[in-house]
This record gives sequence, structure tokens and C-alpha cells, in this order.
Amino acid sequence: MKNSLKLDYLARSFNKKILLNNLIVELKKTKKIKNLLLSSLLLVSTLFSVSGQKMEFFGQINEEKITSVINFSASKNFNEKFGLTFFSLISEAGWAEANFGPTFSPTPNSCFSISAGIETGGNKFRMATSAFIAFKPGMHFLLVAEKGQGDDNYWYHTQAMKSWKKISAGLMARRFNGVGPRIEIKVLEGFTLWGAPLYDLEDGKIKGVISLAINFK
Repeated sequence: MKNSLKLDYLARSFNKKILLNNLIVELKKTKKIKNLLLSSLLLVSTLFSVSGQKMEFFGQINEEKITSVINFSASKNFNEKFGLTFFSLISEAGWAEANFGPTFSPTPNSCFSISAGIETGGNKFRMATSAFIAFKPGMHFLLVAEKGQGDDNYWYHTQAMKSWKKISAGLMARRFNGVGPRIEIKVLEGFTLWGAPLYDLEDGKIKGVISLAINFK
């Protein structure tokens, strides 16, 4: 009986060690990816012109809590039609991604992009594409779509906005946040505060987003 208990104890201890080692390995992988994202951000900050940089601080609101998110984007135009774009994101929930790719502007009021990069989930590879079209007077449409490994590993953001001197208003839809009205206010030069009360069609919950965007010139 004692030998049986001892063997059972050793087996459980061994399993715990395996689980702990696996956890440490995964944490190291996540840390490496986040360090890579930060290194990419610093590299792109150096390569891209300051006028093409933007940073946003998000609060994603749901019934339980507010999740903090920070993203950084940059763009560089080589001429009137071709350029490069970079985007990175780090979430309090443990998610991080970065992608990089070319842009094409067939007209002065439109821009399309396709990017490839890495993420903290799936097989670490992620694709993204975007379309921006501006209409006169002061109206624009934006669509961003991303895809990683797995059928459910995708994300989208779309918005249609009308802008005035200091205020913009319109509608937006974003996966995991929801659909609803969006309003933006330019509080200072280069600083925009925006918020959106949203309804998530996937899980049937009322959510929202509040954000401060900083444009560097």
C-alpha cells in the first residue's frame, strides 16, 4: 500500500513538472514574440518618416472588465502611388501581432494594402489587407481584414465616417467589439479622442471602445 501511494505521488509530481516545463516553454515563446514585436516597432520607427506614425491607446469595454490595448502604425510613401505600411498591437489579454507590407494608391483619395507578419497565436503567421476610400466632402470608408491559422482566427474592422472641423461621426463594426455609432473629437493638434457604444452580434452583448489616438507629424 505504501509503495502504491509513493508511486502515485511520484507520478503526480512528474506530471506537474512536465506541465510546469511546458508552461515555461510557452511563456518564453510569448516573450520572444513580444520582444520581436518591440524590436520591429523600434526598427520601423527609425526607417519611417515621423509624419507617417500613429499610436492609439484603447480601452475595450465589456460587461466584465476593460481591456487595455496599444497599437502603433506607420507608413512611408515613395511616390504618389506606392509605399509601405507597418502595424503592431499589444493587448493586456496577452495577444500581440505585427505586420508589414506594400501600399498602392490608384487615386489621390484611395489606398489599398496587403501585409504579412506574426502573431502570438496559431502558427505565428498572419496576413492582413486594407482598403481606404475618401469621398468629398469629408467622408471616408475604411475596411481592414486579418487572417491567421484556423477557421475562427480572423478579425475585421470597417467604418464609414463624416468629418467636420473638429468632430467626426459615423458607423463602425469590429469583430469582438461589435457594431454601432462612432464619434471622434480632435481635442488638440495631433490628438483625437473617440468612442463607440457597440453591440456584439456574435455573443449578443453590449460592449464599447474608447480610445486616444496620437498622430506624429
